[in-house]
Amino acid sequence: MSEDINPEDWEDALGVASQCWSDKETSHIAMNIALVEAFAKRFHKLKEDLEYQVAQADEHINQMGVKLYRAELKIKELKAKPDPQLKQATRLYNQGYMAGHEDTVEAVFTPLVDADMETYHSDVVDEILKELEENHKSHSERSLEYIRNTYAVPAYIGAKVKYTGGKEPEILEIRGGEDGRLLFKGKPSPYHPTWEIKYI
Repeated sequence: MSEDINPEDWEDALGVASQCWSDKETSHIAMNIALVEAFAKRFHKLKEDLEYQVAQADEHINQMGVKLYRAELKIKELKAKPDPQLKQATRLYNQGYMAGHEDTVEAVFTPLVDADMETYHSDVVDEILKELEENHKSHSERSLEYIRNTYAVPAYIGAKVKYTGGKEPEILEIRGGEDGRLLFKGKPSPYHPTWEIKYI
């Protein structure tokens, strides 16, 4: 018996190894004790490796659970505030969730150390962000076109307006459109294109 193997584990390993001579295909072969012990050592090593991998997988699942829980809390926090980037943040979160699910299903998950968190997959994230920006830009431009046609106002990105619906009049700059409403730089909420607004 190997000295670094627990006696109970060694008995289990020997039991499994000796069963090789009980199979129909091998029952005619005389049992060889040296081979039984060699098989038992290999079986025990495989069992240890499998248990280690299972423990690592459990630890990874626990860590992912904590990260997902924190991300869910962050999303709830974002939803409680008027944040124009919530849709993008949610999409990125869900794309990451799906990518992680697909990787682990195929058993090709790559665990990352903290130092790689901001660089690994940066090319993929950059492509996603560019796609999001392009989609948002197209939606924003279509919304501004709708505003110009519907309200007959010069609503263009970069155009200035005087807003008088607050405590004090403000000069605001159009940064885009959303569902028939104006978006201004420094303002998270959309504004009606004509209410208390004068185009400069």
